Amino acid sequence: MSCCRYFFLIVGSTVKIYSTATGQVISTLSSPASGSGSSSSTFGDAHTDEITAAFISPRNPFQLMTASLDGHIKTWDYLEAVLLTTIDVGEPITHMCAHETLPDYVFVATNPDKRLKKGTLSMSISVYIPVWCLNNSL
Repeated sequence: MSCCRYFFLIVGSTVKIYSTATGQVISTLSSPASGSGSSSSTFGDAHTDEITAAFISPRNPFQLMTASLDGHIKTWDYLEAVLLTTIDVGEPITHMCAHETLPDYVFVATNPDKRLKKGTLSMSISVYIPVWCLNNSL
């Protein structure tokens, strides 16, 4: 039995999840006003600023992790468009990544000067956050 495959499209503060088999939108992670007829997260769940990173959780292939200039990291059940966890980093997040050899950690670059644009490396700091923290906060 082959597994379903998905394509993730990020535009601003919205993530649309498409089936690669049908090309149809499976779910949308955003405010209900920007979603289509498919599953959509509720307004309070959505990021309030540009999403700067998204990847499949190193712990669960059915969870998408997103980071945003709003300073939040969110973990989603992307098929059902359900927010599972949120952590407030307190500063705009310019990048986030993880690696399969360190599945318990995500690595985050933040920008403490909110006036600087995304990608300004001179003001970014790097931190790591254990994934278990993401599973214990909302």
